Amino acid sequence: MNRAILFLCVLCTALLGSNGYLLYINHDLIQQHKIDQAIQLPTLDAPISPIAVHSAQGAAHPLVFSPDGTHDRLLLVLSPDCPYCKKNWPMWDALIKDLGPGVDTTYFDVTGKFDQKVSSEHHIPSEQLVTASLDSAIMARIIGTPTTILIGRNGKVRHVWQGVLDGDALAQIVAMSKADVTE
Repeated sequence: MNRAILFLCVLCTALLGSNGYLLYINHDLIQQHKIDQAIQLPTLDAPISPIAVHSAQGAAHPLVFSPDGTHDRLLLVLSPDCPYCKKNWPMWDALIKDLGPGVDTTYFDVTGKFDQKVSSEHHIPSEQLVTASLDSAIMARIIGTPTTILIGRNGKVRHVWQGVLDGDALAQIVAMSKADVTE
């Protein structure tokens, strides 16, 4: 009996020590990337600065949200390994179908690991797929996946939806994209 209690005490101490170490590493990573939990989303009604990205072919270029565009832009922030992104694919597919050609879509992979299998599985045109480094995504306040961002023709963020979309969110996005943006 005493050995069992001693074993449990040693095990608990080891687990507490390893959890403390993991928390220390996590804190160190947050400090390293200067992630402020309060500013992880793009600011509504504000422009998004150009983001350094790579195309599906690997070419580096800035992703620019022009204030003189003729269409709204739907920015789908994703990660190929994200289980919630996988749940969101049917919603994104339905949304893109409902929006039609009046809204440009950009698939924004924050991991740089987006592969051709996922791209072909979801019928993503290569010119609509970009990847970004973690630093570029943090600078743009776009790191959570899945995130759906509607950017107006004026280049400003109209709305941000985090997580898996539901029917109400789909209806809201479609309605917002059809509403005229002044200014």
